[in-house]
Amino acid sequence: MTTNSHLSEVLAPPDPPGPIKWARDNLFSPWYNTVLTLVSVVFLYFVLSAIFRWVFGTADWTAVTQSPLLYAIGQYPREEMWRVGAALSLLFLLVGLSWGNWGGMLRSIAIGSGAFFLILAILPITHDQLDMNMRLYLGGTALLVLVGYFVGRLSAVKDLYIIMGWLLSPVVMITLISGVEDPVALTRTGTYLLLLMIGLTSGKLPNSWRYIPIFLGGAVIAFSLFTITSGGGTALAVYYFMIGAMLLVGYLVGRLEVIEWSHIILGWILSAFVFVNFLPNFDLSQALPSIRTTAWGGLLVTFILAAGGIILSFPIGLALALGRRSSLPVVSAFSTVFIEAIRGVPLVTILFMFSIILALFLPEETRLDRLLRALMAVTVFSAAYTAENVRGGLQAVPPGQIEAAKALGMNGFQTMTFIVLPQAIRTVLPAIVGQFISLFKDTTLVVIVGINDFLGIGRSIINSTPEFVQLQLEVYAFIAVVYMIFSYLMSMASRRLETRLGVADR
Repeated sequence: MTTNSHLSEVLAPPDPPGPIKWARDNLFSPWYNTVLTLVSVVFLYFVLSAIFRWVFGTADWTAVTQSPLLYAIGQYPREEMWRVGAALSLLFLLVGLSWGNWGGMLRSIAIGSGAFFLILAILPITHDQLDMNMRLYLGGTALLVLVGYFVGRLSAVKDLYIIMGWLLSPVVMITLISGVEDPVALTRTGTYLLLLMIGLTSGKLPNSWRYIPIFLGGAVIAFSLFTITSGGGTALAVYYFMIGAMLLVGYLVGRLEVIEWSHIILGWILSAFVFVNFLPNFDLSQALPSIRTTAWGGLLVTFILAAGGIILSFPIGLALALGRRSSLPVVSAFSTVFIEAIRGVPLVTILFMFSIILALFLPEETRLDRLLRALMAVTVFSAAYTAENVRGGLQAVPPGQIEAAKALGMNGFQTMTFIVLPQAIRTVLPAIVGQFISLFKDTTLVVIVGINDFLGIGRSIINSTPEFVQLQLEVYAFIAVVYMIFSYLMSMASRRLETRLGVADR
């Protein structure tokens, strides 16, 4: 008994040093550390005090506080601003649902965003654009996060439902924000929904019926390619392509084990309800009139470009990395040339190429939206760098892992999906997140091609009002702080994810 107590005393970890001892050991131990500490304190005092006096005394923030909505959504029609609010509410409802169902890092995101909206709602200031309706919306969005949390904790809410919500949310949000120009767009959407349900159902049928959507979908997609090459029109080709894609996507999703017959039956019931009640006599173009992207601006454009670029560039970069390591010469050569060509030119060149030169290679009747062209340029540029990051992770995976997977009877697809890729992405996760942070900041370059993102709105405010010309420092300081905050939040989320995945542990 005495021996055990003696060992516990010997093996007990030492008490952490107090603040005085820590400061003495780390800041004032040798004489030169003391000198460096005192010089740093004096330097920080003068710098921070000067910044404090400028921010709260000398600076004139009129150019920032006069039109906060202009920085947020640009020239988006104010009478249709509810659509941006509805899209934002949908996003934070999904954040709350994910927090309640999965927890983890989403807890900090949900609490932080909810607290931010709540603080804005109760902010004790008077402003024309922060009226009672705006305060109620901000408070309601914060409450929506909390409602999503409690709903997400219910046992009836499964992971599949939330994943499907996240997958469908970009389409819903972009439709809300951009609106519908074609009066028959809802009818086409109903057609796509019908074909999706047919594909889902065929995925659960016996083998003799399963291949029908594959052949039909492939044939329709091939016909769409023939249509566009024979001059039949891009819109018609896209319509045929979507028909075939819905059949194939529905079939592949229906093959998943998580999809049960009860889900498919519920989907048919909801589809029938939509067909009977909404499609015949409802014109979606009247409820959601089209709003050109020339009216979009501010943080709305910045977030669309950044989020779209990140979501789209990662799978493309992943495919390019795998293609560069492929044993097929054609695939490897194409991936290598693509990556090196894109990485060999600056982003500004890619933006000009997609904004001006791309139109020369398209049919005369085809006119891509300028925001879409910018998104394509940002995606292609980021995909090339992401591919090299992923390729570095693939090379870091020991060959013994692949040999062990083959010894267990795994084929090439299973080995790459379940063994190699998780380890590769885990290894290069800091580099990938760093690339995404760089992509978020690089979106400011779209102002060169005439798109008013967050930085472009700031420049427009300065140039449009003569008395704001002398307030350039305040405007650019505000823009820099906003970019710094979001970049830091992305970096903090990355560090938490790395800690959870044990990136530093070997």
